Parts: sequence; C-alpha cells; structure tokens
Amino acid sequence: GKLNTDENPNTAMKHRIMSIPTLLIFKDGEYVDRIIGASPKHALVQQIERYL
Repeated sequence: GKLNTDENPNTAMKHRIMSIPTLLIFKDGEYVDRIIGASPKHALVQQIERYL
C-alpha cells in the first residue's frame, strides 16, 4: 500500500519514516525490513524476493 506522510503523520512516526521514499516490507503481517531512498528496479526486486 501507499501512505501520504503529510496526511498520516502519526503512522509515519510510528514506523519511524524520516525519509521519502521509504519502503517497509512486511511478511505475514510482521515488519521485516525497510528500503530507504530511491533504488533501481532490479535492486528493489532483489531485496523483496528474499521475503517471498
């Protein structure tokens, strides 16, 4: 999903989102990792595939 941090500052604070873009990865409803900053598609795919 997507979150507008300006419209949802409490959620951003709860998950300690300090930079945009930040991608939080959840597996089975549990937070497992985060990716901060812009990354090339192949790098994102490689990081996300670890949790599939």
